[in-house]
Amino acid sequence: MTDRLYAKYLWLINTVYEAGKISFEEIASKWNDTYINDLHQPLRLRTFHNHRNAILMQFGIIFECERGVNLYYIDNPEAIERDSINQWLLDSFSVNNTLLSNKNLKDRILLEDIPSGRTHLDTITDAMQNNRQLSICYEDFFGERCDNLLINPYCLKMFKRRWYVLAYVPSTNIIRRFGLKVINTLLIRHLSINVPHLVIYYARWGNISRHNLTIGSTILVLVFLDSLYIYAPALDLCF
Repeated sequence: MTDRLYAKYLWLINTVYEAGKISFEEIASKWNDTYINDLHQPLRLRTFHNHRNAILMQFGIIFECERGVNLYYIDNPEAIERDSINQWLLDSFSVNNTLLSNKNLKDRILLEDIPSGRTHLDTITDAMQNNRQLSICYEDFFGERCDNLLINPYCLKMFKRRWYVLAYVPSTNIIRRFGLKVINTLLIRHLSINVPHLVIYYARWGNISRHNLTIGSTILVLVFLDSLYIYAPALDLCF
């Protein structure tokens, strides 16, 4: 999928989602005015229907049409609201859309960079997709250095504007998080790994005095088939 087509899909999703219900004529009119349509090509009805099908396949989002009034709407908003990736993509696109539409305000809109996201995300997701082990070299904020540490990547998380990989470390038999910012190099190894069947979700826990967690602390909970593993990303604790 080309970047241009990908942006067009996200634009369509965002336009229909924000409108609630909208006619094709209104969508086509908005398309004429968006910066994404830099080639100034009109949106044809047949093209729109092709995009509807592609969006269903790529994102699992269903565009339906209310008969009689011919208004389009998203029939399964939970595919956005309960899917963290779709929600993040749409939120990011919405912000990008606003920023690119107001580039003349670049000196008055101040942004924060997300460290290391561009550097290591592709390699880590590639390893996760293929269930491969990673070898990493890192140096943490306290100067501790480790070379060629083998880890089994379980999941990626953005926390307080920083990317982390949560991974099992075979040499110590524990699950740890590693900030992508402190990873200097990483390589995908040919060794296949068995990723436990797990469910990942976020919960709000409070009053766990033994671990000094305050009310509202965000806990990452991994439910394995035969055990419960609770990981506190803010404190780097596991219990």
